[in-house]
Amino acid sequence: MAIAEATLEHLVHVGCKTLFITHYPLVATKLERKYPSEVENLHMGYEAYLKLDGTRLVTFLYKLTRGITSGSLLFFILLRS
Repeated sequence: MAIAEATLEHLVHVGCKTLFITHYPLVATKLERKYPSEVENLHMGYEAYLKLDGTRLVTFLYKLTRGITSGSLLFFILLRS
């Protein structure tokens, strides 16, 4: 987690516009609070449904949405690839 935070903080200081992906929500929210005009948390919008058999279905909306997600969607991304 320290490497992700140090890397993102360095990119902010350099002034580099970048897409930085992390699975550490604490890093993302901490740096957005520390650098509100430089860092913005976004995620790919999605809708999640619970089917009658108890399985979860996720539909990606292909739209950037403010904030961080409530959990990892990697499994659903892998299913689509």
